[in-house]
Amino acid sequence: MIKSWIGRSVLLIAAAAVLTMATLYVRFLFWRRGIIAGLSAHSTVVQTARGPVEYASYGTGPPVLILHGTPGGYDQIYEILKISSRDPKQRFIVPSRPGYLRTPLWVGRTPQQQADAFAALLDAIHVDKVAVVAGSGGGPSALRFVLQYPQRCTALVLESAISRKWQAAPEPQGIAGLANAIFNTEFGRWLLSDLIRRSVLGEHASDPVMSAQLQAAIRTTYPFDLRKVGYDNDIQQDAALPDWPVENIRCPTLIIHGNADTTVPYSHAEFAHRIPGSRLVTIQGGNHFAAITNPGQITAAENAFISQQAAK
Repeated sequence: MIKSWIGRSVLLIAAAAVLTMATLYVRFLFWRRGIIAGLSAHSTVVQTARGPVEYASYGTGPPVLILHGTPGGYDQIYEILKISSRDPKQRFIVPSRPGYLRTPLWVGRTPQQQADAFAALLDAIHVDKVAVVAGSGGGPSALRFVLQYPQRCTALVLESAISRKWQAAPEPQGIAGLANAIFNTEFGRWLLSDLIRRSVLGEHASDPVMSAQLQAAIRTTYPFDLRKVGYDNDIQQDAALPDWPVENIRCPTLIIHGNADTTVPYSHAEFAHRIPGSRLVTIQGGNHFAAITNPGQITAAENAFISQQAAK
């Protein structure tokens, strides 16, 4: 009788667990559907000399071209901008890099070709010069833009950005590998979003603005199937990057990087700091999300830097 009772209890617990997960998955699907429905609400696809490029424009004033990371899309930056304290007197031009959302990969596979695509976008929307801001995986195409079109750049800002050859870390093993595998699924990221928030933000986990920005960054990895082509291309391109002659860059440059960044090592900031006259701001103990965890310090520095260069 005891064995029978234990068996029924196990079955009931298993059934409850299955029902709970099924309910959560249905909630996730509705949440994901809402993201898909709103993806094109704030962006435009413009035909350029390189092909169709999706972009969003936000604010008014001196133009700032912002290049998203890996993975991403225009929405990654657009959603965070709405939450942040970035200067509203700047006009932010935010494209989806090739392979992401509605910008096809053939518009620009390599960082050099992506730089051409950004120049073509600026031509199409009648913008001559811009400040260029790039984070993480947007770094290579930003550097190429500045190298290829120096006359069109008023300033360059690199946030935790890749500046030279970069390869993804090997997949962890054991429990860490299982957790990573779960995180790499859309449902897993949604399910673990609160745990991710606490892990990344640490003592700032209760800060509403930081939490909202991180949640926006996570949300804009959905749906991944509209970003996978760009993601795979970034991984391939970044693994083959040469050391570009950044010493030739004459554009005023601000580099911001956490010295505890385990995703894009601090050495990338040190390499970019070879740009003559560049200013390197080191976020002590900062991780790859330093722009979110240190918004006051970073946003103020960027706003002042870009405004100063635009005034010249």
